[in-house]
Amino acid sequence: VVYVAGDRLPKSNAFIESLADTVIVDLEDSVADDRGEIARDMLAAMVADARAAGKFVVVRINSLAGPEGAADAEAVALLPSDVAVLIPKPIGKDVVAQVLKLGGPRPLWCMGEDAGFAARVGKLANLFHQLEVVVVGLKDLALDLGIDLDLDDAMLRAAANAIRNAAQAAGLIVIDGVAYGGMDQLHRSVARARDTGFDGVSLIRLRDAA
Repeated sequence: VVYVAGDRLPKSNAFIESLADTVIVDLEDSVADDRGEIARDMLAAMVADARAAGKFVVVRINSLAGPEGAADAEAVALLPSDVAVLIPKPIGKDVVAQVLKLGGPRPLWCMGEDAGFAARVGKLANLFHQLEVVVVGLKDLALDLGIDLDLDDAMLRAAANAIRNAAQAAGLIVIDGVAYGGMDQLHRSVARARDTGFDGVSLIRLRDAA
């Protein structure tokens, strides 16, 4: 699963050349606060390009707790119904229901970015049949744990594995957190995800997917 910034068009043929199965058009962390409207204006074209290349497409919106989240969800509502929406923290039943109301019926993905998410994900899966996938957010998970971001940190891996176990027990697909760094780190992240039972791994740049 590869993240692409929602306010920057990828290079020509980048989607086609990418070996990633899924593209997340990111309206959250990758987009500066003053470029949200620009990203939403570009959204339909980016989604169309990724779909034309045979990719499954997900749009990560901003939190509904902030000023951009509702506008992002309303932009998603204009997209085909098989385009998924990825919800960042804070995630609860009221937030999920509001995203569905604003964004329309479609597949739901959720970020698992805090240690407490492992205790909530089963209830969310029971309440919302649209919820299909959890993506572990290692950066914010490390922040929640009060530790530095080290992809090999034992405490971080234990928290990520707890989210994986709870989500998979609820019948959900679980994607391990972003593989930062170069190709060596990507290979380590893919191997760790495979060995520890994750269903996939995410990364940031399209050039790292080739």
